[in-house]
Amino acid sequence: TKSLESLYYTAFNVFSTRPAFGKYEAENNRFVYITFAEVFNEVEMFASGLLELGIVRCNSQGIIPDQIISISSVVRSEFVIADLALMFLGVASAPITVSDDVINFGAILSQTEAEAVICSKQVLNKVSTVMHVCVHYANSETSLSGESWPRH
Repeated sequence: TKSLESLYYTAFNVFSTRPAFGKYEAENNRFVYITFAEVFNEVEMFASGLLELGIVRCNSQGIIPDQIISISSVVRSEFVIADLALMFLGVASAPITVSDDVINFGAILSQTEAEAVICSKQVLNKVSTVMHVCVHYANSETSLSGESWPRH
């Protein structure tokens, strides 16, 4: 039996040269695409960053199980990359709709016992208001911005 991670890994290898995500550039009146290989590279870099910053915790046996990280973003390639990075690390993601109000946002973070939140710039103010309920936030001042991710 193959795991979901191994199926994705196989798909990323088989389709490595094909376009995975596209984005319209209005100023050039064209679509720009990144390949599955480029997406997988970004997934690996993002996962490495989560580990290096201690957002995803490890011990001598490897990644500590039962960690949950919330993701709140408008639908874009960075959202998929973050979710895939968590999946490859074996960490559960708890998505939060960007349209949720601050009370629902805080309730979801509290109920899921999320360790951290990965969010888009559009919801950063909302997240900042309720971030104190996250385990990781209480122990760190780490902040990642989607704008600092490598882009092609």
